[in-house]
Amino acid sequence: MNIPILIVAAVMSVAILGHVFIGTRETATLEPRAASGKPMANWVQTMCAFQMLTIDLIVLTAALYWLALGEPGALARPLTLAIAGYFALQGLLWLGHILWFSRPGASLLTLPHWAVWLGCAALLWWGA
Repeated sequence: MNIPILIVAAVMSVAILGHVFIGTRETATLEPRAASGKPMANWVQTMCAFQMLTIDLIVLTAALYWLALGEPGALARPLTLAIAGYFALQGLLWLGHILWFSRPGASLLTLPHWAVWLGCAALLWWGA
């Protein structure tokens, strides 16, 4: 059993629940009521893209549980490092977007997803 990877798998399990139950509700509030055409198409696209991330989270979490609890053999280290790199890239991308957009109400503290991604990347690197 690999404890650092298991911790990341548990964090990602909580992230999936938050993403599905809280994030979906929050994203749904962005619906442009009484609108059609481009605004509505943009909102539907946003909802679709948001839910596509759910599948990514589920697949990654399943892989993490397998790495932590299964018998991945020679694949363990390279796959763990690949997922760590993916998490680090997601964290840096999130961080970069917050800094780039620089909008009131959207700060590093109000949208701390970057810290979760980077923290999980560090744990995976340690667990590899």
